[in-house]
Amino acid sequence: MALFFLAFLPQFVAADSAHKTLAFLVLGLIFITGGTLWCFGLAAFAAKAAGRIRQSAGVIAWINRSLGALFIYLASASPCWSRASVARAFSSEVAYRFA
Repeated sequence: MALFFLAFLPQFVAADSAHKTLAFLVLGLIFITGGTLWCFGLAAFAAKAAGRIRQSAGVIAWINRSLGALFIYLASASPCWSRASVARAFSSEVAYRFA
């Protein structure tokens, strides 16, 4: 996060400003305050949504069935994955990223 502030915020501070450090700190404080308020809002929304989901037996049953189907699919598909094919897939991905 410090690298972000060092790279992003200085472009918003005037080069001829007498209080560059203060301006940098104020911009950082504004960014942190906005991020904190966003996270609080997101947490409040998630708490409210979780409360409503917990009260609905139909939604919980749907989630349980969906996750059960996902686990059954993964259990039935995993024997088809050989170590060689998984290693080949990851090695080509790594080679692609660093090429």
